[in-house]
Amino acid sequence: MKVFGCIFALFGLVFVAIGGGMAFKQHRKIQHAQSTTATILSTDIERHTSTDSDGHTSTTYKPIVNYRYVVDGKTYECGDPLPLSIKSGHAWARRIVRQFKVGATVDAFYDSANPSKAFLLARYSFFPYIFILFPSIFIAVGIGVALAGGASTRRPPRPVARNDGWFELAPRWRIAARRRAAAIGTVAWFGFGFSASGHYFAVAKPPYETLALVLTGIYAGIGLIGVGMWLYYGRLGRNLRDATVYIDRDSLAAGDALTIGARQEMLDSRLVQKVSMGLVCAATTKTSSGGKTTISTSNCYERLDAVLENQRATAGETLNYAGQVTVPDDQPASTEPGDKGYPRYRWSIRLDVDIDDCPDYRADFPVRVVSASD
Repeated sequence: MKVFGCIFALFGLVFVAIGGGMAFKQHRKIQHAQSTTATILSTDIERHTSTDSDGHTSTTYKPIVNYRYVVDGKTYECGDPLPLSIKSGHAWARRIVRQFKVGATVDAFYDSANPSKAFLLARYSFFPYIFILFPSIFIAVGIGVALAGGASTRRPPRPVARNDGWFELAPRWRIAARRRAAAIGTVAWFGFGFSASGHYFAVAKPPYETLALVLTGIYAGIGLIGVGMWLYYGRLGRNLRDATVYIDRDSLAAGDALTIGARQEMLDSRLVQKVSMGLVCAATTKTSSGGKTTISTSNCYERLDAVLENQRATAGETLNYAGQVTVPDDQPASTEPGDKGYPRYRWSIRLDVDIDDCPDYRADFPVRVVSASD
């Protein structure tokens, strides 16, 4: 999962780099442009149609404004109304070309190092900043996966033998790791957001694009999810520690009767309303419909039994939980790590702790279940 998280984050960084390059190019063009006068020759809207790998088509439009201008006695012609070559919806393109009438004299802005390159509207577009803002989702999620992940469900580590005859399981995540991942992901999210939106609002002149105002607000709202997770795991970590879960065998097979034990230290006095333990199997399936492929994961088996209810715990007290389950023999075994087919099955022992006036503790401890014949 850590490797997957890093790849996910790097994928987002690629788009952030593209957006940053576009924003820099736009800023440099506007800041270093020289002004002259131009005569409008014609206007047009180019239509661009593309087809994706699934056969779906999409159409974008590019405004074209042809104009003539003179620099140092030399005549040039250009068709770019904007500092950047941008394609979008037809209504947007139409609004651009409607600003120019054939035969009219307007201001034009050219590159002193290359006078053949010019534009007519010295206004900042928010379009490049979109490539900085929303790919940050990949970066934040990638950071979260890389930093918060623990034991793999695809390759569950073998239970570790203890001196008392039990076998300890590794958790899929820990409270501190999740809190740290949420904190770093949130800081990265707002860091990219303030850098991108802040630069736009600093250099662009009012009135700002409606798109900039709306998307910046949406971006800030999404960032509050990360803040909420940060606070959630921070509060959870102040009330209890991670649970230690152990079983009475070092391997699981279909039909086995299994004893599960767990202990957990409370850091604050709380009413523990309910503690449940048991087995969960998640199935990842792949479906295709209308040329679209969907991969989804849901529980195909879940059996949790209450092992404690309505117990007042004091600060520093260690709670002990115990329960028994039977590995069902009518459910599929764990999918082998190298098997790339679908469906894929992942087994875990789950511990749910519901606490009064405190975030609930939910933790999975991945295990490998083999068929009875194995």
